[in-house]
Parts: sequence; structure tokens; C-alpha cells
Amino acid sequence: MAEQLSNEGVKQTAQESVASGEHIRERIRELTLQALKERKFNFAQYQDVMRAMTEGIGLGAQQRGHDVKAALSEAFAGMDQALTKAAQAGSLAMRELSSRNKQFTENDL
Repeated sequence: MAEQLSNEGVKQTAQESVASGEHIRERIRELTLQALKERKFNFAQYQDVMRAMTEGIGLGAQQRGHDVKAALSEAFAGMDQALTKAAQAGSLAMRELSSRNKQFTENDL
């Protein structure tokens, strides 16, 4: 299993992704999803990821010079897509857990 990306690693990778100017939305979306998948499903850990991502995005956008606005727009759109996908997956997991719990309770009786 690959080593988990640290918050500093997330920040640095986000910075490099935005600074490169290539496929920003896709790279940020994939990085965000990877970082979220590697952590526990809780608010504090997700918050840490988002903090590292936004710091890295901001630093990378500063390196873009004239097209900061476009870089930020693409980066945050990618992050938004990742968060939407993570929320959908979390919702599905919770429904599945709830369904199994109900089945277990009914069978147990």
C-alpha cells in the first residue's frame, strides 16, 4: 500500500499542479479525491485536507502571474467536483450501512 500523502505533501502537490497550468481542474480533483480517500471519514481530517489544498492552490496561483483568476477558477472547480463525489460516496455508504443494520436487526429478531 502506498504511503499516505501528508498535509504538507497535499499542499506541495496542489501548488505544483496549479503552477504548471496544465489540466489544473483534473489534477486538483484527483489529488483531492486521493487525499480524502486516504483519511478517516470525519470532518476534522477532511478539513485538514481542504486547508492544505487551498494553501497549495493559492501558492500555485501566485506563480501563474497574469492568469491567477483562471487558475483559481479551474482549481476550485476541480476541488468542488471532488468534494461532490466524496459527499455522494459518503451518502451511499451511510445508506448501505443503515440498510444492513436494519436487515441485521430484523434477522436477529
